Amino acid sequence: MRLFGGDETSSCTVRDRDGAANLMSLHWGPTHGLELMEMKPGLESYFGTAEGVLVTDVDEDSTLGLEAGDVILKIGDRSATDAARVNRILGSYSDGEEITLTIMRQGREINVAGRQSN
Repeated sequence: MRLFGGDETSSCTVRDRDGAANLMSLHWGPTHGLELMEMKPGLESYFGTAEGVLVTDVDEDSTLGLEAGDVILKIGDRSATDAARVNRILGSYSDGEEITLTIMRQGREINVAGRQSN
């Protein structure tokens, strides 16, 4: 089920009792079949990196080569600094165009190749 269509992007930030936005941020919109969460302090030891954007879910028909639990570090030569940037970068590729992603998977940095599917 898609909550939004077109080019809309929305986000939800969970705040702690002091009002600090340090728990998580989820983004949805033109997600390219991905549900993403920005990395937060404390996740580094589990995922092997403090950088990048965590993939929390992948549509079964996604052609990007990603799995839930992957952390996107780069798309091509562009850094994945937040979920909105990941969506913008992925949106810059044409339908069927090959995409190389640098990710952390199970504590190892690897490259995966996928294709954009609009």
